[in-house]
Amino acid sequence: MNSNHNTKYRGILKAIAPVIIVFLLLMAAVQFIMLRSVPESTVQTGEQLSQSTLNTLISHYIISGEDQIEYFYSYGTRSVLEGGTILTDHLLIHYNQSENQKLSVIEMPFDEIASVKPIQYKNIRNARIYRISAIEAGVWFNIVLSTKNKGDELFIQALKNKLNQSQMKTWI
Repeated sequence: MNSNHNTKYRGILKAIAPVIIVFLLLMAAVQFIMLRSVPESTVQTGEQLSQSTLNTLISHYIISGEDQIEYFYSYGTRSVLEGGTILTDHLLIHYNQSENQKLSVIEMPFDEIASVKPIQYKNIRNARIYRISAIEAGVWFNIVLSTKNKGDELFIQALKNKLNQSQMKTWI
């Protein structure tokens, strides 16, 4: 009777094994697809940005197809949609996703930015927070940028160059 019992379990295992293998392969494929859209942990130039990330940003109306991205950083751990900051040829864009998955996007033209200042927080690892203040009184928001490879410094320097160019245009 014990041998019939073992044979019965072996038969069940042989029947279920292909299903388990297919399930595991599907899970691996899903993980691979999701990992492709996982953000880099550094500030990227527009040339370094993957086509997949670019398509995600466009399809969720964070940027338009005409925007020329100069720098990009996402602080998301699972998806670029969790939040990030983008420097384009004419805008500073900051976006984040709320707990209910709604996206909030702030677009600020360079001629509306009054200042960019670092905020010192000691408990943030490999990142720095900057406060972006608008010309309009009381309007500001914070952006988070990775400090890896001095990405935050490159991003902020490019932003400050854009601000200087914008101010020169208004003086002319």
